[in-house]
Amino acid sequence: MLAGVSDELRFASDLYRGTAGYYDRFRLSYAPALISDLLRRTEPTGQGRLLDLACGTGQLTFALCDRFASVWAVDQEPDMVEVVRAKAAAAGAGHIRPVVSAVEDLVTEPGSVELTVIGNAFHRLRRPEVARLVFGWLQPAGFLALCWSSGTQAGSEEWQLALAELLERWQAALGASSRVPANWQAPQREQPDAEVLRGAGFETAQRFEFGVAHSWTVPERAGWVRSLSVLPASALRDRGADFDAELGAVLDPFTRDGRLTETVSYAYELARKPPRDVTTMAGGGMPPDISPLSGHSSRVRLRRWLSAHLSGVLPGAIAPVTTPDDGHQARLYLGGVFMRPRLDEHGSLVVVYGANDPWS
Repeated sequence: MLAGVSDELRFASDLYRGTAGYYDRFRLSYAPALISDLLRRTEPTGQGRLLDLACGTGQLTFALCDRFASVWAVDQEPDMVEVVRAKAAAAGAGHIRPVVSAVEDLVTEPGSVELTVIGNAFHRLRRPEVARLVFGWLQPAGFLALCWSSGTQAGSEEWQLALAELLERWQAALGASSRVPANWQAPQREQPDAEVLRGAGFETAQRFEFGVAHSWTVPERAGWVRSLSVLPASALRDRGADFDAELGAVLDPFTRDGRLTETVSYAYELARKPPRDVTTMAGGGMPPDISPLSGHSSRVRLRRWLSAHLSGVLPGAIAPVTTPDDGHQARLYLGGVFMRPRLDEHGSLVVVYGANDPWS
């Protein structure tokens, strides 16, 4: 049964111990196209919190942090979190909070997170439990993005196949083959991530993919190997020089101008916590000069009208934070979360609390 497989799969909590320096230097950053597409689809308000789970050395944290007022970078490996701490201090990013914690042990306020990201790690977590936790931490209409990048050793180029064979051989020789569970992909095959997310209450996840060409030198590949969970420097021990020599002998014949080229596949699966309708105003409650919810001037008048009339329906409603005079669309917030008005099929005005991409 799937539950049995999932219960048996446990990754070591110190799987990446000693790899943080290599990880930060030799792991590729997420493609700029992925980052910009993720931000475009989620449209952070600039006032919310980003939660980066299993953050590593902050590949997603630092790519996204400028769009959030608060960022929690969470990883159970202290070495990884220490690198995030040092990078945040060097960048003057005081709004980044590095946290040493297993995801399952993290404590944060319900409904406090605008966007949660998990990079190349969801398969190592207790997925149903983590999905339920993230669902609770997200505000209404908040997003969870599962981000991925392809592993070179899984590629089909000749040099990639040769590298994969070399890694397997050295893992066996050093007794490192059991560092990760042999059947670690089984739970995702039997219960795909999208199904796990639906079971936690998320709307159906969508997947977006991007391919980016990248070239490596053989020494860079040696550093990259030491960032892996399967053959880190701690597993190579005093055999590092021998490994590097064999790596060069295997890969040098495939180089062109001293470099190896591949197309790296980046992807993210985006799931949303549903928004919620918090009130319906009877038809006729609409301001008389606004019929369709279209046109910039109509939307501005509607927002002003809502600001004046929502106090009796939603105590604490905040007036628009911008006005059309400054060239930006005015917006309504409640507790820092967007509100979107819409008309239902009966002509009544419905205000949706937690709506993303308002009046776009």
